[in-house]
Amino acid sequence: MPSCGTIATLLHASWGRVGDEQTELHGYAILQHGLPTKTCNRGSQGVAIMLSPEGRKAWEAAGSEIKHYGTHAMAIRLKFMDDRGESTQVVLGCGYAPVGAAPLEERTEFLNSLSRIVSNVENREVLIITVDANASLGTKTCTSDRVLEKWGLPHVNDAGRDTHDFLATHGLCAPSRFFEKKHFHTWRHPRSKLPHQIDHFFTFQRDLKRVVDAGISPMMAVESDHTPISLRIRVARNLKKNIPKVPRTRICRERLNEDFTRRKFRDVVRRQLEGEQLEGKQSMEPLTRALDTAAKEVLTSGERSQPGWFQTYADVLKPLIARRNLCLTRVDTSNTVTDRENLRQSRRKLGHEVRPARQMWLDSRLTVLNDMDSSHKTPAVYWNEVKLIKRGMGDVTKMTVMSLKDPETGKPCKSPEENGEVLKKHFQKLYAKESSFDFKVIDEMRQREERPAMDRVPTDEEVKRHCLRAKSGKAPGDNSIPAEFLQALTEEADTLEMLTQVITGFWISGDTMPTLIEDLNPKPRAPPEPHQGWKV
Repeated sequence: MPSCGTIATLLHASWGRVGDEQTELHGYAILQHGLPTKTCNRGSQGVAIMLSPEGRKAWEAAGSEIKHYGTHAMAIRLKFMDDRGESTQVVLGCGYAPVGAAPLEERTEFLNSLSRIVSNVENREVLIITVDANASLGTKTCTSDRVLEKWGLPHVNDAGRDTHDFLATHGLCAPSRFFEKKHFHTWRHPRSKLPHQIDHFFTFQRDLKRVVDAGISPMMAVESDHTPISLRIRVARNLKKNIPKVPRTRICRERLNEDFTRRKFRDVVRRQLEGEQLEGKQSMEPLTRALDTAAKEVLTSGERSQPGWFQTYADVLKPLIARRNLCLTRVDTSNTVTDRENLRQSRRKLGHEVRPARQMWLDSRLTVLNDMDSSHKTPAVYWNEVKLIKRGMGDVTKMTVMSLKDPETGKPCKSPEENGEVLKKHFQKLYAKESSFDFKVIDEMRQREERPAMDRVPTDEEVKRHCLRAKSGKAPGDNSIPAEFLQALTEEADTLEMLTQVITGFWISGDTMPTLIEDLNPKPRAPPEPHQGWKV
């Protein structure tokens, strides 16, 4: 079963956004639901679900559906495939409950929202609900209790009793109470400093066997008074033997901005191409292998992609972030006066470095933008620099879920089924259309005179000029070679000569030209079948 990636829920979110919105960050999808207007300056009472690229594929495979239940709860469906090709659907819900001292009517309304999520779960679907319940459930008090186990904080409040009754009625349980941990509290009272366990996962009792681990994760902490909780669950129908995971790495092309890295990159390419035959049709294969090896040796990084300003000042910020996280972990465990003071100091120092780092990075980019020679630059160059500045401060972009418009009614579709019906009609009309054409028109086209100079072999200067004109930061083509790799080779004469030799051999061999034109008069097409559009 391939990994399902990371799926996170954000409860009582306060990132300053309001309403319902879908955004994208580094390939992660953020689905937000909250109040239409702010109730305070920092924002509150919002919930959101963040999907990794794997989780996003599972959400799109299930129809990209988002359901809202009141202002404090939402749910989505995820569709996963196991190694035998069988699908398993997961209903992922999240909610933010009223405070424990809220009136009974408000707490009942929230539990009714969760009840609607449970009632929409179909047969054999797996349910996972993450809740900032503001409810202390306590621990197991009798042998017949299948909601809780003996692990956890024993404190119980009125909201916890109501929540326990709700879970027992719907056949749910709290998985984090079934695993022994060193610490259980997810929140401390700001005045009494007493620990409370008020954040929970809920799932069906029948699916408890799928849960591998559940509990708090202090090292995943963010700027919040709550400690994150995590849950590992198996969603596959047929499990295979666990294989040790290889640490996930990526090729960081940004490292080629450093002179030392580019020199090291070229050294590896030289070593790999030593003794290789760089002529003929197969000349591209040794170069591709050499560049791939050099990228793995020099540009491999196990860190996630960060905004441009963070990469520039990472050496200063990373130690401060590590110090802040360590202080936050100590506050969650011991919570002494010294620990709290150390946390305040570490946050203050980090904030003092983040603000000037962003400003200095922005000033450096604006300097580059203002120093451009306008007589030799097109408007696209300036707009690309502006996009780089926007992307460098943060990669959050608005994500739009596909919503087609019905050509008959002119109204946008509201469900995946309506989208599919519109696509079906469109493709039936498009691919079942009968076209008329005459091949004699080709013979009547004016033939241009031959230009023998067009097949002249490119020089080193031409290869270098065209490589430097290629845009950086773009996806590579069919040969899987990014433009930055070729640009790094053009800086020294010997590697530029190797690159030119490869391109020349590829150019002379004519490998890109068709070797045979079979028939200029193809056979007449058969009449299209009614379902021909679905063969595309």
